[in-house]
Amino acid sequence: MFTGWVKALLALILLEGFHQVLAELIRQRGIDSEPGVGGGHEWSFWLDTANLVFYLFLFFLFFMIALVGVRRYRLSRTSWRGIRFRFDGTIVEISKLMIRGWAITLISLGLLYPLHRHRFQKYWVSRTRFGSSRFYYVGKASELFPIWIRGFLLSLISVGVYSFWLRAGLQRYFWSRTRLEQAQLACNLHGWPLFRESMIYVFFLIFSCGFARPWADERYNRFYLSQFGFVQAPNLEAVIQAASVESGSTGEGVSSLLDLEF
Repeated sequence: MFTGWVKALLALILLEGFHQVLAELIRQRGIDSEPGVGGGHEWSFWLDTANLVFYLFLFFLFFMIALVGVRRYRLSRTSWRGIRFRFDGTIVEISKLMIRGWAITLISLGLLYPLHRHRFQKYWVSRTRFGSSRFYYVGKASELFPIWIRGFLLSLISVGVYSFWLRAGLQRYFWSRTRLEQAQLACNLHGWPLFRESMIYVFFLIFSCGFARPWADERYNRFYLSQFGFVQAPNLEAVIQAASVESGSTGEGVSSLLDLEF
């Protein structure tokens, strides 16, 4: 039950130990080589820079482990008529995708975010399997730009309120461009119901001091999942169980450790 937590904690302890050794070496080098008092300030600057880079790398590494690990674990534990789902993505591939996406988003001041989101969605969906069948994503980045630009600008004007409509619009687009073999998925999520249910969720958490979170989660998830379906029902009788690899709960442990919600 606690295997994922133990692995995550051991990894954190080992990396923290490595960081302490590195810091001590840098400090010792500064003491041995400084010609005067001023030398310590130079090494202090590099030590602070090394600390920042180290912790950014550490967070990114754990974020990737949690992102991929949670997806693999949850899909490997989900089945229909004995046929399991699975996710074939890797941490290395998704890390490269995320680094490139964050880079172009930062350089373009957010204008090219739809391009990153399109590439991520295509990879995320195409690596998902249901037995012998696979999912496809047939969206286009150019179709995302109007949704994103309009939603982004209106979210700024409305101080974030329109972000619920933006999220709903993106979800409708993504799911309407997703296929399970030849069957098309559909999403009926709209901004106002999403906003209403989100506010009810927050209301439950605040006025119950968090004790009503299980009921709030159950209500919100039931609403959210009820918005999805198929335009055309897939031929599930033709789906057979494919070879699957058991996935551990390390990703779940890291996600809980860092308080990440996926």
